[in-house]
Amino acid sequence: MSGLSLPEHFIEKYTHLIQYHHWHWYYTCISLCATLWLSRLFYTLFFRIKRSRTDGDFAGQ
Repeated sequence: MSGLSLPEHFIEKYTHLIQYHHWHWYYTCISLCATLWLSRLFYTLFFRIKRSRTDGDFAGQ
């Protein structure tokens, strides 16, 4: 279990603070894939912009 899943497991099991209704494994898969894809998109856009600003600043270019 990850660092966030362990406390969440105990909170869900021993209290009524967290309750999942109609949650399926594919919801988790879809949300994780979407989060990773958006992170990758941001990463590629950020470094593309950063690289375009520094083009020509190096010797020999």
